[in-house]
Amino acid sequence: MCPLFSLLPTNKKRKNMKTMKQKDKALSSVVASIILIAVTVTASILTAGWLGTTAVHYTEIDTIAVKNVQFIGTAGEPTNTIILSLKNTGTRTINIEIIKINENRFIFNTPSDENTYAPAETKDLTVDNVGWQTGAEYNIEVYGNAMIVGAYRANSLNV
Repeated sequence: MCPLFSLLPTNKKRKNMKTMKQKDKALSSVVASIILIAVTVTASILTAGWLGTTAVHYTEIDTIAVKNVQFIGTAGEPTNTIILSLKNTGTRTINIEIIKINENRFIFNTPSDENTYAPAETKDLTVDNVGWQTGAEYNIEVYGNAMIVGAYRANSLNV
């Protein structure tokens, strides 16, 4: 006999398959539907939780807006001051680490009440010994949380 024909069920095997089908009970369609819905809901909840935590992580924003710049002191003096009115427009607390005015860096080494801004908080930050000149343009960059968080261009006209 050919090996291919041995794979086909014989009459005796067919009879056993029929009786086996009649003896075995399958899940009802209601139970199968309930299991399918439960698996789908569980997968949806897990996916929503994962996406929710991912979205929260990637939507935290560090942004400082420079609302106002005041030039204090006498123009040309190395000890004059610039006062920056800053507002945290982001979603996380920002610790101002560096203020860069043109190419000069003013470093705030330790976090304090003066250079730490909670979300939506507005307050002044004083930068001493700037040496600003009347009529000069100043590019101000604000660095916090290890990145640039704000920038502003000011002119010291009529000071």
